Amino acid sequence: MYALRICTSVRTQINRAEQKTKKTLVNKPLSNHFLSSLLPLLPVRRPLIHVDGLVTLSVISHGHGDVITGLLEDIARCKPKRLAQIVITLNLSEPRPEIPLGLDVPIHWCANPYPKGFGANHNAAFRYCDTEWFAVVNPDIRFDKDPFEPLIAHAGEDFGLVGPRVLESDGRIADAARGLITPWEIIARRIRPRSPLRYPAWMAGMFLVVRSEAYKGVGGFDERFHLYCEDFDLCARIRLLGWPIGLSDDARVIHDARRASHDSPQHLFWHVCSLLMMWCSRSWWRYRRLLRREAPNRLPQRARKTQRLRSQAFAADASAPHPLSDQARAITSSHEKKTDMQDADAQPALESSVSQSR
Repeated sequence: MYALRICTSVRTQINRAEQKTKKTLVNKPLSNHFLSSLLPLLPVRRPLIHVDGLVTLSVISHGHGDVITGLLEDIARCKPKRLAQIVITLNLSEPRPEIPLGLDVPIHWCANPYPKGFGANHNAAFRYCDTEWFAVVNPDIRFDKDPFEPLIAHAGEDFGLVGPRVLESDGRIADAARGLITPWEIIARRIRPRSPLRYPAWMAGMFLVVRSEAYKGVGGFDERFHLYCEDFDLCARIRLLGWPIGLSDDARVIHDARRASHDSPQHLFWHVCSLLMMWCSRSWWRYRRLLRREAPNRLPQRARKTQRLRSQAFAADASAPHPLSDQARAITSSHEKKTDMQDADAQPALESSVSQSR
């Protein structure tokens, strides 16, 4: 009994010390890198995910306050019914963007003490997600209609990730839904742009709506990718987990592309490193094998039905006797009969000639 009291007293003192440490770290500003490195080690109570069809939107600002204000204005104008909350991450030291009038969606603010990568920021924002869906949206996305309603309707109960049809600022269809990333695919896209895919292998991370169960099942984005290829890796791992991904043509958004890797040597270096790391990853090779196995089944249902009917018709034609073959068989048999008759007539003459010669 005495030992039990001692253990209880020690445990109480430890709990008080932990609570005091948490209050100190949370209430005081993170003035140095040491304290900020301790913050992820604290236990975080994740909210319970509800199957309600609602969406938590995550957007990251890299000094794009005015751009995010434009996105919030579109949300305030369209008033998406399924949008439950917005998580805005300030990746740099910057003032908060201006909130437009009429925006009645609650906003959670996250300020990083130091810049983080694309995946790390969205993984941190997912801690606030208690809805069925988690939307990853770039700050330079624009829309004039609610994109979430058709996306959730398209997803139904089967899809783990859905995305809209993305348009460029000039109205052209953006290259956001693509096939498997290979060196030859990258070269082919540079030489001759291909037509948009209806059944893509992955979708760019400018606008993704992910089922929270699938996002949690794969562990979110792989934070080893700093800025590129993490969207492909997420789509591949969700597919490998058994969730299909889909593209909805009923939902359309506009993307004002800012491809920094074309101009900045640092971004180009990050892009190349991410590509090499992706091609060396296990998920890329597993996903490649999966796409090769299901290649015949990636056709639309109507195309598969047409292909099946053509195969059946070809098999029936091959098994049935062809009319030309019957005609040729009749001609051959008549020719053989004439030949037999001529041989029968020539046989007596041949025998008489042989007897005369004797």
